[in-house]
Parts: sequence; structure tokens; C-alpha cells
Amino acid sequence: MVKIRYYCLGGGKKEIKNLLEDIKKKYNFSYEIIDLSTNGQYDNLKEKEAYEKDFKPIARILKKKLGRPITKLRSNKARGYYISLPGTLAIIDENNKIRWYITIDKKEELIKELQNKCKELKLL
Repeated sequence: MVKIRYYCLGGGKKEIKNLLEDIKKKYNFSYEIIDLSTNGQYDNLKEKEAYEKDFKPIARILKKKLGRPITKLRSNKARGYYISLPGTLAIIDENNKIRWYITIDKKEELIKELQNKCKELKLL
């Protein structure tokens, strides 16, 4: 089953969680929230583990599919060895692999982008 994964700090932004609930109701997508913090504080190790497990093994495939490298998610704090995941949404396929991802900037653009991508991937 296809799902959406939200990488965030703490519980994440309320508006994004509400959006995920709306998507779940409307499109029957499940979602999961990956908290990249420990005791409310950013956890570098958790972020690195998520990157190593979820993004790095399929970096070339994602670049080929999306036309942009995952390094575009890199922040100034990433220090060149991995990307900054908090605020990233990913579409996960039935094999638990990322098919597509986006960073959260504007809610309206995000909804449109998710809908378009799900249709393109024939998930809707």
C-alpha cells in the first residue's frame, strides 16, 4: 500500500498533519510521521540514519526519475555529507521505497504537487 512519509522535528507542523489527514480521507493514503528529534531537540544521528536507510540507497534512481539530485535538499547545517530531512514529504511505494519527495514550502503548492505526482505515478 502506498503511503506518505513526513520527516519532521517533534510532532511536526499542525497544518501539515491536518493536510495528511485530509489526504488520508480523500485518497485513502496512509501516512507516517518520522520524528527526527529526541526529547524535543534535533537529533543528528536520527536524521543521518533516515537518510542512509531511505534516501541514499536509491539516490541515483530518484535523480533519474525526478531530474534533481537528493543533494538539493542539503542545508547549510548538513556539512556536505547528507541532506536535511526535516520538512520533507515522500511518497512511499508498497516495497517501502521512496518514489518521490518534496520539501514543504507552501501548502497550496504542496497539495497540487502531491496530487499531480500521485496521478503521474498512477497511485490515484
